[in-house]
Amino acid sequence: MPELHGQGIASAWIIALVIELKWRREFGESYTVVNDYWGEGTDHMVWLCEVQDFTVN
Repeated sequence: MPELHGQGIASAWIIALVIELKWRREFGESYTVVNDYWGEGTDHMVWLCEVQDFTVN
């Protein structure tokens, strides 16, 4: 759609994808996803973890 070129839509989508992939690489698949938590179309991913996994021995 030529009328949408230059508006940064694809760039914003790619940035959002990279951020989500970084979270998934670091923490694995989320325990659950709360749809529209931050507003329409913005979901919130929730992970469960053990505190000891992130403490220094």
